[in-house]
Amino acid sequence: MRFSARDFRTVRCLAAVLLPFLVSSCALLPSRHYTVGLEDSGSTLQLRTGDEFTILLEGNPTTGYLWQFAAPYDETVVILKGDRYISPSEALCGAPGKRSLTFIAEDPGRTGLKLVYVRPWEKNQPPEKEFHLMILVHSDDDSDVPKGSRMRRNSKGELVPDRKRSVWE
Repeated sequence: MRFSARDFRTVRCLAAVLLPFLVSSCALLPSRHYTVGLEDSGSTLQLRTGDEFTILLEGNPTTGYLWQFAAPYDETVVILKGDRYISPSEALCGAPGKRSLTFIAEDPGRTGLKLVYVRPWEKNQPPEKEFHLMILVHSDDDSDVPKGSRMRRNSKGELVPDRKRSVWE
């Protein structure tokens, strides 16, 4: 089967018309939403700009303990979109609920989140629980996606290969 020059011109014209639509539709990919919890502490979450994630941490403010940010995070990379307390489903007095923190991936980059479960007035007490999450945000064009192993920050703040599992849904 042979194609004539007219057939090739027709294909080129169709490609010229359809290609802009195909490229622009890639930008319309829906954002993804991830949910992580205490069991995901220490892991790495890879996102694209526009993706959202929620951290759900069990807590009971009636005991005086609260989840607080222990260190600043880069607000140019992720933005806190919502912070709410979800009451327990049981009507039991003193039953634990959940703190829900929802973030949106704003710009490419990396940042870490560290939350501690403490009584704010007990200044010299270690936290009852800790939650750590490394966040890597990539742009939609994949030009800034690191190749090879994922990275995390160690206790000295240095980037090192991440040997823990990643959070993917």
